[in-house]
Amino acid sequence: MKTHASDVGAARAHQASSLASFVYLSTSQRQLVRAKAKQWIAWRRAHPTLHTAVGIGLLAFLFAFDAYALLELPRQLPFDLATRSGIVFAALTTGFLHGFLVCSIVTYSVHEGAAHDLIVVGNGPVTRVLRFVANNACRFFLADPEYYAGSHFQHHRWLGTEQDGSFTNHVRLRRLLLAIVPMAPVFSHSDFFPWRPQEHTRSRKISAVLTKLHLAVFFAAMAWRFGVLYALVSLLLVGTWISFVLDRVRESTEHLGMPLERVHGTRDFGLGLWGLLLGGGPWGQPCHFSHHLEPALPWYHQLALHFYLHRILTPEQKRQFFLRPVVGFPALLVRLARGGMR
Repeated sequence: MKTHASDVGAARAHQASSLASFVYLSTSQRQLVRAKAKQWIAWRRAHPTLHTAVGIGLLAFLFAFDAYALLELPRQLPFDLATRSGIVFAALTTGFLHGFLVCSIVTYSVHEGAAHDLIVVGNGPVTRVLRFVANNACRFFLADPEYYAGSHFQHHRWLGTEQDGSFTNHVRLRRLLLAIVPMAPVFSHSDFFPWRPQEHTRSRKISAVLTKLHLAVFFAAMAWRFGVLYALVSLLLVGTWISFVLDRVRESTEHLGMPLERVHGTRDFGLGLWGLLLGGGPWGQPCHFSHHLEPALPWYHQLALHFYLHRILTPEQKRQFFLRPVVGFPALLVRLARGGMR
């Protein structure tokens, strides 16, 4: 993903004109958050086996559920699979679910795993294998964990600057639209994908090969069970498209218009409809402000921190860092469209 100087300049102009009264967390609030995070980190270190079992079990469940959705769910849907219209409706349903699950798997594996190494705890021979599997599972869906880990480190260290590995405090509308047209990652016309490099590196090529093999296997199995039309619509036309639409829309809005500061420069979508949909589930970064406050916390403790913040933030701070239920995210999209067209 490329950082454009014009986007950084637009974000700086917004900060100078609109964020003068922004209310940052106080020193006492930061100390409360740090103390709570230390308790949770101590718990994780005291229960490494349980933590790893949850992490690997979740990843296995997501892969299994995805296979079920593509290969078995059509038989459970109220559509006549003997007709073309029934096949198309079934394909649209399973394709959307597949796209959501792909977004979930990629975000979990590449962010929680490759970038922060939080899925598996320990250094024994078994845990090393599990860590490799967890951190590279995203390769089956075109993501490059090696590239993402490096750029995400820059994102945390240099959030809101030209060195930010995935700068999204200001996003041009045209740039977002070019990234969410069907098959955008395949044609490489967009520089707005943080989970892979623009260059065709060895690591990116490995991910491309594994993705093609994964698609070929599932396409063949789906076509054998329900026909080529079903496989084409569900897997290739809808599923792959929905997955990166959710990913790009989430990342284009979670930092949008926030301060150019590495801790306070993002917001929590929360555990409502929008946070869970765009993040691919509760493990998919619906609480991004919590994550930037304490990057060492795994996803389930980020959720706990989100609820803890509800207790210690002032009403004005809550309005800044949390979305209003239901209408908050559409309002954010309108803000993106207006600001991104200027």
